[in-house]
Amino acid sequence: MRGPAAESEGAAYPPEWRYPPPPTVYDLVRDNALLRALRLLVHLPYRASMRCWHRLDVRGAENVPAAGPCLIAPNHSSHLDALAIFASLPASRVNATCAVAAKDYFFRNPVVALAARLLVNCIPFDRTGHDARALRLCAARIREGKRLIIFPEGTRSATGEIGAFKPGAVALGRMLMVPVVPAWIGGARESLPKDAWFPRGGKITVIFGEALRFWEGDLGGLSHGAAAGTLEAAVRALKDRLGHGGDGRCAS
Repeated sequence: MRGPAAESEGAAYPPEWRYPPPPTVYDLVRDNALLRALRLLVHLPYRASMRCWHRLDVRGAENVPAAGPCLIAPNHSSHLDALAIFASLPASRVNATCAVAAKDYFFRNPVVALAARLLVNCIPFDRTGHDARALRLCAARIREGKRLIIFPEGTRSATGEIGAFKPGAVALGRMLMVPVVPAWIGGARESLPKDAWFPRGGKITVIFGEALRFWEGDLGGLSHGAAAGTLEAAVRALKDRLGHGGDGRCAS
């Protein structure tokens, strides 16, 4: 059952969110057998790279629902972040997971766009304003039972410090009544900082926290802004609990 704040704020969103947008050409083929097989094939080498080159350490994986939809909300400081999340999940869920990514960055040319779609099953999002089509597409993917990776900061941190969380992930989780899983990624920025093109070796740690249900109980009584603050605090707590420094490195 929705809390009072979730009920009142959720009602403000346009009803078209409840229906998928008209499909693009890629939407029509996203889940066909050929692309699903190709996406799995592309994932094999980079999953191996994450395990070997980056010594990927995954903790709290049991907090991610084994079946059904959810939102995964990590901190963001590197282009390796989404890849690290994908590599932390079972290979069987690769085609059932999508990442929301900046349209102005990843969809500037068709080559980069194709790579983004193959690697992280991208949903393009316009960061300059209210992107109704992307929100409707996110909602459609959730209703299909997919997992959605959303970076609540909205952009990569240049310093590794966590920025203020925007309320989009909370709002979407409330409207569709799906759990939001906080996640902390450490070490990705040191391997591939914001202005770098090629990753260096180095340990990457991904920690998943307990899922938050922002539509019910005490969390349902929070405003979107306050709920986003709660999500941010949950991600910070994952970092602090396991001894990460402010720069995102894993403590030895």
